[in-house]
Amino acid sequence: MYRAHRLLQRGMSLAAVLSGPKVARAAAVPIYNAVADSQAGVGWDPQWLEIDIAAGIQATSNGQANHGWRLVSVSGNSNLQRFRSNDYTADPTLMPKLTIVYTND
Repeated sequence: MYRAHRLLQRGMSLAAVLSGPKVARAAAVPIYNAVADSQAGVGWDPQWLEIDIAAGIQATSNGQANHGWRLVSVSGNSNLQRFRSNDYTADPTLMPKLTIVYTND
């Protein structure tokens, strides 16, 4: 199971995002939102992880900056799972996708 937390700063290094902590030591500034937008699970066979980040998209629509999301593992074992980032160019079909579906509420 993974939770998606909105990043609060631009230009965070991948190492800082992956290793945490949620507060950068030098600046004592949160690097990601403590409350997750949503969570979802994924199996071991190659597949997409789909997380409903509607809350984050709505926040962006309301004027908050979009710096991306941090995936935080919250359950399961310690086996390594790999996720591709938007700079993965070996196979563009494996780059992350953002799909937005609009509804009239």
